[in-house]
Amino acid sequence: MSWPLIFLVIVGGIVAIFWTLHLAWRLHGVWRIRRAGPRPQLATRHRIWHDVHTEEANDLRFGLGGEAYVPQPPFEFVEEVLTGSHPSVAVRDARRRLQRMKWGAEAKPEAFCVRFAAACGFEAQTPAFVAAVHDNVVDFGYQGQRSEIGRAIPVPHVQWFHRKARRITEAALRTGLLASGATLEEAAQFARALMTRIGALGRVR
Repeated sequence: MSWPLIFLVIVGGIVAIFWTLHLAWRLHGVWRIRRAGPRPQLATRHRIWHDVHTEEANDLRFGLGGEAYVPQPPFEFVEEVLTGSHPSVAVRDARRRLQRMKWGAEAKPEAFCVRFAAACGFEAQTPAFVAAVHDNVVDFGYQGQRSEIGRAIPVPHVQWFHRKARRITEAALRTGLLASGATLEEAAQFARALMTRIGALGRVR
């Protein structure tokens, strides 16, 4: 056997071994992904806002997705969620949809905030809601975790949000608060407070 032929056989063997290993690693990776199942708490499509009709915006009983997406028991534990400031767990409901269950002081307010954000098209009480308007931006009087998110909001953005939020009636807000676990007194109090703040947004110029 000549040296050129020996060289070709060696090179061919190396290439064959490389692609065989590559295929094996690929198949092993696919098998591990399939065995692990869906990645918890991760979305494959991202949409932060969509237009909501006024009638739909005034139904805050069920939250994002409406009645069809209300979690259905029984629930199957998936994992404990270690991020955030309050305890929560990831579960699957009877329809095999991944849900997050939370308890503690944030649970009821968060349930309502999700409904309110959904009513405005998206996916703490402050004494000075609109703290200042300067240089065509708005500073809100929010103090708490991530206070920076309430600073330097462009005036056109605030006006756009106000056009969406002002369609929601006080009665709809009370219904959403009650559906989130608030008492009658809490629902009345916070609905009035939200209406006051929505009105404050409308005065931003």
